[in-house]
Amino acid sequence: MWSLIVFCPAHNVEKSIAELVERVSRVSKELKKDCVILKIMLVVDDGSSDSTKEILSALAKKHRFLRAVRNRTNKGPVFAVLRGMALSIAAAKRMGLNLEKTIFVRMDSDLEHQPEDIPRVIAPVIGGKADVCAGWLPFDSRSGKGYAEFNRQVGSQDSWKFLGLRLPQFCPGFYAMRGRWFAALAARLRREARLFRKRYGADMAGIDFALLARANEAGWKIAEVKLRKIQDRWVEKKRGKKLVAYLEHRKKLVEFLQG
Repeated sequence: MWSLIVFCPAHNVEKSIAELVERVSRVSKELKKDCVILKIMLVVDDGSSDSTKEILSALAKKHRFLRAVRNRTNKGPVFAVLRGMALSIAAAKRMGLNLEKTIFVRMDSDLEHQPEDIPRVIAPVIGGKADVCAGWLPFDSRSGKGYAEFNRQVGSQDSWKFLGLRLPQFCPGFYAMRGRWFAALAARLRREARLFRKRYGADMAGIDFALLARANEAGWKIAEVKLRKIQDRWVEKKRGKKLVAYLEHRKKLVEFLQG
């Protein structure tokens, strides 16, 4: 029997959050057949200005597994991810879960990541083939040709260097990790995020990749899974300015990881 905890950062996701939770609910029923029990789905609402808060409140009355916490102001994705990590681990300990048999899954809340991929992402961990499994998105021209090419080239280069795998996505944010390892790395990432901000005066964008890199550095086996293509209605075309920002973030992250 395995316990599953899913956590998602969220900001202004009123269009996707209800569908995400409903689809996770359906997936959880299938997972139960394989002795995987969804204990908590934790959504960290990062100060949304739309109706995300109200929708989550209504959903929590229907789905017992759903937990929603809210930052009063928008503090950014790094803070939301770190808070999600900390609260997920605290919840597991409070429930008395055996971390050796608990899997933590991190995914986004805008439905670029599809809940139906959860079983495939956790499978290598449950099967004992890996301690960590990273799911990568196959970007195409719908997201912008430049963005797709950036992910293929930079993602493959960086993941080979830091993970020993060639993932054609820069900073994959959908992964599964066994609880004991996850708890240890989360504590380290909190410290490193503070150090990064002190050094660069900015948040450590790419914190998910940093987590995977530190797992590989510790000698933990990492598997990879190709995710489903983003559904057309959830595709966001990335603008050139955003790509430039990604390149700048990547430069700082690589420098930091190299020590």
